Amino acid sequence: MSRLSRALGIEWPRNVLRDSFISYRIAIVQSADQVALEAGNSASIIFKHYRELTTPEVAEKWFSILPKQGQWENTLSYDRKKRRVILNGVQCQ
Repeated sequence: MSRLSRALGIEWPRNVLRDSFISYRIAIVQSADQVALEAGNSASIIFKHYRELTTPEVAEKWFSILPKQGQWENTLSYDRKKRRVILNGVQCQ
């Protein structure tokens, strides 16, 4: 994702999807132990850094994000051997 975001000129903070998942998941399930197990963190870290950063209502909206009509055609692939991202058939630097 870092390589793709650079190619598209988008700011992509380190661990943004992981941090977002943890923040929104803890808002929904209200269990640091469960989210720690799902995310591979300790419950104390989850509780310390992610608890009460958002609301369950906002979290539900985040987890329901889907592409708009007509955007399903976008394709993204990653060639692990060559370490290249390909978006709609175009290689990203």
